[in-house]
This record gives sequence, structure tokens and C-alpha cells, in this order.
Amino acid sequence: MKVSGIDPDRNLIHIRQSKQITDSEAQICAWPVKAGQAAFIAHPIICLTKALCGWHLSITVCYARQKWPCVGRFDLDWLESEETPEQPGTSQQKITRNSVLASRQQERIERKYEMIPIPIVDTHLHIWDPQTLRYPWLFEEPRLNRAHLPEEYRKVTEGLTLEKMIFLQCEADFTQYQAEVNWVTEQALNEPRIKGIVAWAPLEKGESARDELAALCGNALVRGIRRIIQFEDDPAFCLQADFIRGVQILSDFDLHFEICIKGDEQFKNTLELVRQCPKIRFILDHIGKPFIREKIMDPWAGYLEELAGMPNTGCKISGLVNEADWERWTPEDLRPYIDRVIETF
Repeated sequence: MKVSGIDPDRNLIHIRQSKQITDSEAQICAWPVKAGQAAFIAHPIICLTKALCGWHLSITVCYARQKWPCVGRFDLDWLESEETPEQPGTSQQKITRNSVLASRQQERIERKYEMIPIPIVDTHLHIWDPQTLRYPWLFEEPRLNRAHLPEEYRKVTEGLTLEKMIFLQCEADFTQYQAEVNWVTEQALNEPRIKGIVAWAPLEKGESARDELAALCGNALVRGIRRIIQFEDDPAFCLQADFIRGVQILSDFDLHFEICIKGDEQFKNTLELVRQCPKIRFILDHIGKPFIREKIMDPWAGYLEELAGMPNTGCKISGLVNEADWERWTPEDLRPYIDRVIETF
């Protein structure tokens, strides 16, 4: 499977694959969708440039171990050919994709791609309001340090068939994790497409985290937990006995766990965490944050393959630009990593 087109209007990469989900997959992914709906788009739209606005149109590649039928038709099929038709009286001209893109750049900008409308689930929605909750990390990110609310989200995603959204915790002050869930629930009253919440929880408390998890699950929107590992100084944080136990008890609440890591040591240790939690559904966020800027593939690619080999894992293609060179990235910088994820999962 490969990237087949670029929509310059929104800087989206489109991959010409999708599938119909089953009840079991909907349950595994903890998303409120029905069997037969194409609400789970495995690959077709990956947002690359909304990071500065706080938006992520994320795709989850989950159990994609078979070829799925193409449901989209694009008007960029000429990209698939590296040669022009042979003309009488002229020699056959070989044109690379790059030269074709350069020569037809303006035409591509003016033209709309054609795609059969299919419902989209944004599996990684971030919204926040610093006037309501405290986000310590925003103090170091002035470009993001303002409210990002559903109203703006609707504007920047206008024209996309977004039918459902899953909110991901945004690292509010840890003492406010329940308040964050309550605030997002209020937002869902005016934005009913918010169908699920992946909340923060103090899983490092082990068995003692049961009360907090029970309180969170009093909200029907809460479908999973993300306790970010990336920001921990100890690369073996996720292997602490209490943390492992905190993850293990998520099965008692029918919650999945979202993995957010950075670096080879954290990825290696996370593999052991997953092995010790066979009853838990794991989703790897942002494809494990490989070193795209440095163009490093290993050992990330090997760890990814090992993770994909476990039956209780999935992966989100999202946040890639954050790991690339923000000022000078190109689609070609991202392509090898996207291809590897799709091939692996």
C-alpha cells in the first residue's frame, strides 16, 4: 500500500484504502460504531499541518493484516505512470513523478480530488482552554498557548465528512484530570460528534488506582486511558510493578491503554509492558514517535514489527510532522515511516 495523492488545499496525504469494521473490531477499538459502517477509516486521511492549531486528524491502523478494497477514486492517477504515452514522430519521454508534480503544480492546486464520501472518525482530538484548566506544558509553547475549542475545529475541518471524534487527554495539571473529563463532557453537549474520551489516570498507583478508574467510568464517554510515558525521566518507568498493575486492572473496567513514548529505550521497555498485560488493548500513538528529522528507521522499525505481532495492539498514524523538521519537512520525509506502519500492521 502506498500514498497515492496529495491534496494541496489541506496538505493531507490520502491513501486509497479503507474497510468496513465488524462488531469485534469496534469493541476492540472502544469506538461507538456499528458493524458495517465505514466509520473506521484505516488510512485515507492523515492531517500533517494542523499541529500548530492543536488539531490532529488521526487514523488508527488496527489489525490491518489483509488487503482492503479501494473505496476512493482520485483524479491524480497519472502519478502512477512514470512514462508518457509514445507519440508519433517523437521519442518516448520518461518523466519522473517529481517533474510531473512540478510542471502541473498550479493545475493540481486548482483541481479537486474525487473521493467517495466515507464517514471519518477522528481518533485523536485535542481541545483545551487555558482559562478553564491549567496545562503546564503550554507555558513553553506560546504558539499553542490559547484556547482551541470545537468551534475552531469545525472551521479548520470544514468539508471533511467527520462523523465522530475521540478526545485524547491533553496533559492538564494532573490534579485536574477529572475536571478535564467533565469539561470535555460539557463540550460534547454542543459538539455531539464527540463520542469518546481517553482520559488521564494515575496508573502508577497500581491497585490503589481502582477508585480513580471507577470514578472516571462513571462517565459513559470514557473509553480508555492514556498515561504518557514519554515525559518520564526513567526509561523503565513503564516497567515499575505498580504501573504494570495499574495497566493490568484496566481490563476490569473495559478500558484500553494508549501508548505515548519517545526513544528506543522507552519503546523497548513498552514491548515488555505489553507482554505483561495480555488482556489489555493497546494503541500506539503517533507511530511511536520515530526520529523522522534524523531519518533514522532502526531500531524503531524492528520494535514496531514486534509490537504488531502481538494480537492486542494497534497503531495510530498521527503527529508525524512533530517528529520531522517543522520548517522544511516534505511528504517524502514521512513516506517511509507511513509505508512501514501500513506494511507492518
